[in-house]
Amino acid sequence: MVAMERRKFLQRLLTAVGMAPGILSARQSIETDPSESTFLKLCTLRAAGLRYGACEATRFLPDETLSLVREPRNPYDPWAVRIDHRGRKVGYIPRTHSRIVASLIDGGYRLEARVRHFHPERENWERLWVSIWMEKT
Repeated sequence: MVAMERRKFLQRLLTAVGMAPGILSARQSIETDPSESTFLKLCTLRAAGLRYGACEATRFLPDETLSLVREPRNPYDPWAVRIDHRGRKVGYIPRTHSRIVASLIDGGYRLEARVRHFHPERENWERLWVSIWMEKT
């Protein structure tokens, strides 16, 4: 399941930046934000590391914008990308996607995360789902 998720993510990413036209089948499409047609949705994933952030005391609204901050000096993952809510650390992009997201940020692409689902009653690893959006250039 994770391999399929990664494949979809990479297909959307490569198509979005114009590097792989035609990789997506005719039945697949890149989701665009109806309110802001300048952004492309790359993927939806569970936020990691919530127990280290401020997620316990925070209530998130659907589609609320969250910041993505690179942490190249993170001792556990040199590709770490932190998820912030109003300047407070909430969690991280999972390691399975952090290298790609970090590379895009390092390459100058504007990315943001938006709350997809928030389930405060669930365990930390199932609590917050975010969608990663990339600004079209």
